[in-house]
Amino acid sequence: MPSNGLATSSAAGGPALHNARVEEWVAVRGDETLRLDYDLGPDSIVLDLGAYQGAFAHDIGTRYGSRLYLSEPVPQFIDQLRVRFAGDPKVTILPFAMGGQDGELSLSLDADATSMFKAGAAAVVAPVRAIDKVLDELGVDRVDLLKINVEGAEYDILEALVRSGWISRVRDIQVQFHDFVPDAPARLAALRRRLSATHFPTYLYTFVWENWRRREGQPHERWIEHAVLGTASTRDRLLGDMLRLRSRVEELARPGSWEQRARVLKRFFFGP
Repeated sequence: MPSNGLATSSAAGGPALHNARVEEWVAVRGDETLRLDYDLGPDSIVLDLGAYQGAFAHDIGTRYGSRLYLSEPVPQFIDQLRVRFAGDPKVTILPFAMGGQDGELSLSLDADATSMFKAGAAAVVAPVRAIDKVLDELGVDRVDLLKINVEGAEYDILEALVRSGWISRVRDIQVQFHDFVPDAPARLAALRRRLSATHFPTYLYTFVWENWRRREGQPHERWIEHAVLGTASTRDRLLGDMLRLRSRVEELARPGSWEQRARVLKRFFFGP
């Protein structure tokens, strides 16, 4: 993960598609706007997975004064975090990786793109803790913002949160999915379907950044608003979605059961 917050690898769809996605993100200044625009305050709880050198945590802490928990498994980055946040009573550093279960992993070191899915010249073995167990041990009853940039481990983490039921206690999930993970497109689609049971997307830039907010009666207008702010290709896709929605609405107007109507909506949001 480069320091500007944008992924650099693209196995699914090729470099051209990935570059187009990044350009759309840059066009809306996502790192300066979308990634920092949350309803947080001094009593909010923020969990930063893949804290790296602490830039995101610093920005969130400075803006909102929230309680921060920073997970980072690489020793040299842990040391940097301890120096950067020394004496700050609202920051807790968790010197391990998060995952679906306890264990350990071998990380190929590549600065902010360190990953268990890449080969590198240097490697380090790091402990992994099951995320639901850690949250219970911390004694928190909720997470207001969960930021995940863990170079491929995001799938296991989110799947574990869904399985444990902890997902319903997380208000916002800011995640960067990575496409170099085996079966990444299929796993991403499956996770989006599962997340949609409890959350809705406020922005979606596939394999760049996306955010899912817990359903509490909010409409989907914010996702549409962010999509409109994108480039011409983004607006073209939105227009296509609107045309598909019109056809689905016509289907919904026909006589039928609520079960049939639910299937129509599912096809709109997640495809056939």
